[in-house]
Amino acid sequence: MANMCKSKHRNGKQCRERWHNHLDPKVNKENWTEEEESILFTKHLEYGNKWSEISKFLPGRTDNSIKNHFYSKLRKFIRKILKQINKE
Repeated sequence: MANMCKSKHRNGKQCRERWHNHLDPKVNKENWTEEEESILFTKHLEYGNKWSEISKFLPGRTDNSIKNHFYSKLRKFIRKILKQINKE
């Protein structure tokens, strides 16, 4: 990883984050399964917004991708409810 960051435009922290969240071959970038989503929402009830703790139950998913997926699903759910309310 140390040799991967030769960018003039990124500092060390940005390179580390990019590796950890995007370039590491262990990172799972596939679509989320229903089982993974179930684990995510169940563990969120248990741990709250402790994304690094939740990531221990979702191998290959980074804490950043877990957080982003959670809030994305939450926004979609809220939009769906608001749409239903507006129809009534």
